[in-house]
Amino acid sequence: MIPGSIFPLFLTAGEWLIVDTWDVNTQGDSMSFPNVQSGDMFFFVASSDVSTPDAQPESGLSVIERNRISYVGYGIFAAPSDGLINSFSMTAVLQNFDQAIAFTVRADNSFTNTNGVTYKGDSLRVTGSSDTPSHGNLSSNYSANSLALQLAFLDNDSVPKNLWVPPSGAALIESATSGSNDGALAASFQRIGAAGSYSWGAWGSLAPNSDNWVTILVEITKP
Repeated sequence: MIPGSIFPLFLTAGEWLIVDTWDVNTQGDSMSFPNVQSGDMFFFVASSDVSTPDAQPESGLSVIERNRISYVGYGIFAAPSDGLINSFSMTAVLQNFDQAIAFTVRADNSFTNTNGVTYKGDSLRVTGSSDTPSHGNLSSNYSANSLALQLAFLDNDSVPKNLWVPPSGAALIESATSGSNDGALAASFQRIGAAGSYSWGAWGSLAPNSDNWVTILVEITKP
């Protein structure tokens, strides 16, 4: 998705919006979020071939999860928007990354902190080595009207956007690759209706790209 677009068009009670997205590797370091409002949530997802991405010390970002496993360094960071800033540089907020995306999330109530953003835990983190990253159909409980994020990280290979197909039931948010065989990442989402147990399986094949991969899950609950 390009900055400036919003889906779905209207926000109704109990709904969620992915408002703006940005792929720093194709769109550049100077990010723009023309539709962001006070109470939206900024998300930053990054990966690295040799390091573990981290927030810049003065960024004010909360670390949702960062780790290095199976030769993949990855990080997920978030911060609520005050509505005053809609453009800044990725390198001003993150460090030690090869590829990174950013997007803004809007609920029908305003976010004031990141307390409702939860990494679903190492027990739901899946690793493997193939052309099909997967969440392994591992089940976890989700709250009613929450938002589930599915994140996939692939080592070494450069994966074009058209190859990323999210797991069944999810919709792609954005993907990124450095183009230098330093890896690739993608994020997708699914809106959760009733509270209960949910799971996701494999992403579509990334062939001919095949290497070590890591997948994780994040839940966002209503503020």
